[in-house]
Amino acid sequence: MDIRRETSSYNQRRYGRPWIAKVVIKDGTLSYQWGQWIGDHSNGSEGLLVLTDVTPGTVYAQGQRDTRTLANSAPEFFVLGADGSDKYISKSEAYKLLIAATAEVDESIAGIGIGA
Repeated sequence: MDIRRETSSYNQRRYGRPWIAKVVIKDGTLSYQWGQWIGDHSNGSEGLLVLTDVTPGTVYAQGQRDTRTLANSAPEFFVLGADGSDKYISKSEAYKLLIAATAEVDESIAGIGIGA
């Protein structure tokens, strides 16, 4: 499954390129696996955010840097539903979901004797 989200045109002198990324836990912190933005930053055109090889339950983030007011640059976090819809979640909710998923995987591995 792929995530495709349209972006609107923007003032390229004020804003950076829109971005999208799969969110994962790496060394106990949130880390990004970057997707693509298809568009033309030189004129701030509308475009398309693309994140490939995702499954329901995937946590992802998207954002765009505001070079005048960095506080406006905070990313938005989402979890992908089974029907392809997305649900907005907070950064702390994203962290909790990913930690819980990691714990489930660790328990599964311990249950079959891998790494013991």
